[in-house]
Amino acid sequence: MPGLHVSHSPECALVQRRPAHAGDFVYSFHRILTPAFAASYSYMLWPIKNAEAFNAGKVSDFSKVGVDAPDASSLRVTLERPTLPACPCLAQHLLPVHRPVIEKFGRMDEKGTMWTRPGNLVGNGAFTLAEWTPNARVVVVKNPLYWNAANTRLNRIEFYPFEQAATEERDFRSGQLHVTYALPTSKIAAYRAHVPPTCTSTGS
Repeated sequence: MPGLHVSHSPECALVQRRPAHAGDFVYSFHRILTPAFAASYSYMLWPIKNAEAFNAGKVSDFSKVGVDAPDASSLRVTLERPTLPACPCLAQHLLPVHRPVIEKFGRMDEKGTMWTRPGNLVGNGAFTLAEWTPNARVVVVKNPLYWNAANTRLNRIEFYPFEQAATEERDFRSGQLHVTYALPTSKIAAYRAHVPPTCTSTGS
């Protein structure tokens, strides 16, 4: 049976100073594939053995799905069949979630609970969530426990939602935003002509 074996660094610590455990990744896969959770991207894990069947409710025992943690720092993934794009697809979901926090505020398959709010969210990325004001802004600050924190140059990032690309472009042009990913097509030529260039195409 084709498969993958992934090891992570023991320096990969969660925010609460507990090292990330391979079991955190297994729990994350379990949550994504749980039928009641209805994750819109669960199909991307279907190359894993029995993942599609579990996601469809045809298999009820998650231990039959080809994901397990043979030790604290190793994740073993068994595929249903040889699958060329397996690594890129699975890599998007190699993100651990903290089971105690999720289940403190609700069930594994429950959406919209308080586990994602500032002060509750536990992760292992370069930044931690400091503020989330719906329809206003999201603020993250540097995570001192991140494995590569010494090379994280930003101390704080603020994200602002915009419904209109023209409004976002105006704020970017006036210096209120440092980065924007949306430009009215009528403005692209002007930005590309700017010296130094302030517009880079990232897609088709």
